[in-house]
Amino acid sequence: MPREPHPDTRPQRADDPSGADPHAAALGYEPSDAPPRGVTMALTLAWLLLIGGGIAASATVHLVGGVRRAVDAPAVTPPPRLLADPAAERRAIEAEQRSRRDPAREAAARRQLIAKGWPGDSGAPGRESE
Repeated sequence: MPREPHPDTRPQRADDPSGADPHAAALGYEPSDAPPRGVTMALTLAWLLLIGGGIAASATVHLVGGVRRAVDAPAVTPPPRLLADPAAERRAIEAEQRSRRDPAREAAARRQLIAKGWPGDSGAPGRESE
């Protein structure tokens, strides 16, 4: 058996319409409900925006030239650069690298490496560290 309602509770939908809120009766809906005019306008606006977006997308595709033309166009890529003579290509690359070398700087770096040793190296394999 249900409990009795709180003494301050006003029935919203009573069998007797005289107990209804006069403000709600004047509006035609209960204020706690969503106003039908606002819901209708929001749905209409959303529908119009959807239709407008479809028309804009269709016009854009039509003005750009259509999707079909872009899809059907063959992809043109340059052919890969193949080495006609790999040995000659290698010699050319090595010669270009040698031309950039500075023998004096390389010799100084070698001397410095010999004097200090390789960073983190504990010595040659099989040799005891000092």
